[in-house]
Amino acid sequence: MVDDLLSRKEKHPPPAAATIAKAVKQHAEWEDEHQEERHVPRVPADGYFVLTFDDGPHPLGTSLILESLERFNCKATFFFLGAEVEKYKDLCQQTAKLGHEIGIHGWMHTRVERLTTTENIRMLTRTLDTIKTVTGADVRYVRPPYGRLNESFLVAAESLDLIVTGWDVSSDDWRSLSKPDIIKNLASEGVNEKVILFHDAAGDPLITTEALEWLLRSSSEFGLKGISLSECSALRTLPSLKPMDIKRWLSAM
Repeated sequence: MVDDLLSRKEKHPPPAAATIAKAVKQHAEWEDEHQEERHVPRVPADGYFVLTFDDGPHPLGTSLILESLERFNCKATFFFLGAEVEKYKDLCQQTAKLGHEIGIHGWMHTRVERLTTTENIRMLTRTLDTIKTVTGADVRYVRPPYGRLNESFLVAAESLDLIVTGWDVSSDDWRSLSKPDIIKNLASEGVNEKVILFHDAAGDPLITTEALEWLLRSSSEFGLKGISLSECSALRTLPSLKPMDIKRWLSAM
């Protein structure tokens, strides 16, 4: 571009040629300097983020995610369904052995607001016992399906010493979005010191994994470290879920 402009001597005689050359050179240097800023979230160095995954374990989705996390030496928290843990015991055990944290997402992916407190206690206890039997891990956190929370579920969780937690940023990968759209969601919100929601058994697992790897790669360039919810709880208050109001609860019945 510079050579082309400077070659047109009849149109840009000195000192115009020198002025153009300087301006174009400065613009090129600015583009090189800011190129990465257009592709990665604007986050400071030496920070952290928390990856959470709902709906698993899933033979393809969870396996792909575990491989990506291992490559980038990143820890995460998985909110598993008890029924899926029963089906994929080895995958649940592998998740725990790799040092990831396991939370509860319920027994099945149902609307827990339709259950009584007693029914929720039974459901959560069954899930807790299954995860404990399969992995030996103690579970601290629970996230209801769809993030739908009401008083009966909250009382049930508290009676079992479970902490209900939400998220700060959703990838919206469950909508089967494209990789660029998922990246746009994450980049626009920022990830530093945020709890991020992904899914390992919803949407397209291949696209989710590709977007996850973009996040892991970009974050590592800024020195950000992926940590578990338990580690995060020592640094900040975890995101909560807002209980459903009575009108929304009745409309869901």
